[in-house]
Amino acid sequence: MWAYHLACLKIYNLNQDFSLRLSQWISFKKRNFGKYYYKKILHNRNSGVEIWTNALTTKIIKSKESENYKIIEVLARSPSGKLLSISADKVIICAGTLESTRLLLEFESENLSKGFSVSPALGLFFSDHLSINLGEIIPNNFKDINLMLAPIFYKGVMHTPRLELSAKYQELKGTPSAFIHFTFITKGDTFFDFVRDFLRSKQDSRKIQKKYSTLFVFQSIFGLFLMAFWRFFYRRLKFPKGSKVLMQIDFEQVANKNSTIRLGDEKDGDNRKKLILDWKLTEKEMEVINTTSKNMVKFFQNSTLKKYFLLKSSLEKNKFDANNIYDVYHPTGTISMGDDKQNSVVDVDLKLHGCSNLYVSSTAVFPSPGSANPGMTHLALTDRLGDLLLKQQIGDIYDRKYSFTDEKHRESLGVE
Repeated sequence: MWAYHLACLKIYNLNQDFSLRLSQWISFKKRNFGKYYYKKILHNRNSGVEIWTNALTTKIIKSKESENYKIIEVLARSPSGKLLSISADKVIICAGTLESTRLLLEFESENLSKGFSVSPALGLFFSDHLSINLGEIIPNNFKDINLMLAPIFYKGVMHTPRLELSAKYQELKGTPSAFIHFTFITKGDTFFDFVRDFLRSKQDSRKIQKKYSTLFVFQSIFGLFLMAFWRFFYRRLKFPKGSKVLMQIDFEQVANKNSTIRLGDEKDGDNRKKLILDWKLTEKEMEVINTTSKNMVKFFQNSTLKKYFLLKSSLEKNKFDANNIYDVYHPTGTISMGDDKQNSVVDVDLKLHGCSNLYVSSTAVFPSPGSANPGMTHLALTDRLGDLLLKQQIGDIYDRKYSFTDEKHRESLGVE
């Protein structure tokens, strides 16, 4: 992989404050998780796995105990109105941050009259990654930009160059983790848009939404040839000429208990209470983002890269434009993992505090969001939970109970 770092040589040793990371994408065949795992399940029809789709969870029912209770039934409703009742030894909520939190908030609300509370921390510490557009890159030569900043293919998988702020910089400047990356925007009328729409249609098993004329496809043949040439000769994804190339910085949001999700009074189309998102940034956070973003712009405008491109800043000179900050749809928190029920909702094994059989596998369990995509970490946690429950089932057979926190059993089972 070192050869591919050398391919980014101009930004590899740009400054001691940055570390180059080639962020790996999921391979094309596996990118649609639903489609990928559905094929695996069909291939193993006798696995005992039963799947119900489009059934809306309506109620989670607990036993009467106030402590160390268990979930005795889960109710769901199909679009046609049929009721599905599920009882199981182990129940897992595996959904996105918002839906996972909604289910637990509704569960708590159903039992509030009995003095029941899931956790004081439920719904708190809502976070997302913060993304700031630093400016537009105006290249002297578009080919140089492609060779310097475009994604690289290694063993058939795409890797995107990112410049991460070093640990030393973070400690010195008091900033959370962050990284600079480069994106491009087209007008929607290039050969790249056609190829992207075509590949997405294959991924989602749907028709291409946008209409492309036969003449457009014919005129794009040369562009498609160039794209293929760059893919196999330079091992790069070619930015369409004339597209807008942007430099962005993504920050980790510091966990803030005043940033919350809660149930409102208004109902949605499924007669469930709508969620109220109260997403907050602290003044200190804004100050750090402001200072760091301006420093990054200033650095790139005066670095050795200025002979290759001009960075046209999107930040105001005297005032930081708060509207330039936006989330990147990676919500986390609100069901934080931890040891203390007062400050967390699930334990280190993802089991709900005070409940003997309910687990949560979601990005909502992250105690801090990091600065990059949480999907793969969520998958790793889900795999870890599956391994734990499988080993618990084996342990139950031999009347042995253990968890990932039991070092002796971890060692005997070969779990690292």
